[in-house]
Amino acid sequence: MRTRPLIIIVITVLFCLEPIFKVLFSSLWEKINWYILLEYQCYKLSYRDFLLTFALLPITGVVLYAAKKWSYLFFILVEIYMISTHGSIFLMGEDNRYDFPIVLHLFFFLLHLGLLFYFLTSSIRYVFINTSLRFWETDPRYKSAIAVRVFKGDEEIGRQSQLVDISKSGVFVSNISDIELNTEILIKFTVGADDFKFQAVTVHKSTIRNIGGYGAKFINMTDLKKIQMAFLIKAHAKESNLLRNEKDIIEKSFSAIIHFFKKVCSPAFFKSMIQYKKIKY
Repeated sequence: MRTRPLIIIVITVLFCLEPIFKVLFSSLWEKINWYILLEYQCYKLSYRDFLLTFALLPITGVVLYAAKKWSYLFFILVEIYMISTHGSIFLMGEDNRYDFPIVLHLFFFLLHLGLLFYFLTSSIRYVFINTSLRFWETDPRYKSAIAVRVFKGDEEIGRQSQLVDISKSGVFVSNISDIELNTEILIKFTVGADDFKFQAVTVHKSTIRNIGGYGAKFINMTDLKKIQMAFLIKAHAKESNLLRNEKDIIEKSFSAIIHFFKKVCSPAFFKSMIQYKKIKY
């Protein structure tokens, strides 16, 4: 299973649980049973308003977790809608479906406004649009400091270059002359008594840990080169240079929760429960 940044997992879980929190808080605030409140809302709201109230944010969370290119635009549009909704209620008291305290609408207004600005930052936007930068869809990367020589055809474009990051699928190389993306390069370096040559294609230009350079994806990996790369990765792993793509305990917990809900909501689960009850009774 591909990992996701913790921020996306947190947003997904909170958005999926938002209708439950909304109903429970409203029932406590109004001092009525939650199922009576839910039944009243089903009767009061139109089909469109019911979907916007109870299904919009869970759908948005799932779409964001899917991390498609169009997920970014969908999320931005939903955030704009949520900002306008809570903002209008706070400023003019319009359409206050749950009679929430006005200060709570101000909180949600500021929360969604913060999410909107966060996702509009260049780094987040670029990662969603350029899938080659999605570190949660790539192999574990390790910090490196190997001196390399970089060639574009017969032209050497990096005399004092270094491998800044390395993974079995690509590297981040510093001190390279300006070149276009999707340019094929040859990376040469020596480790101990062994010489290495890897062909790669540049996929992005960025700055990592205040070091400018190019991210390059390996191409034409023969069995021998794969063995060589496995040796290099193993050597870096022994030195505990892992940079990212390792789930921490919180991320594992969120993944377990999502997996549990997917299992519970599956038709096979309900079928097994029905069969169990038939056998029991």
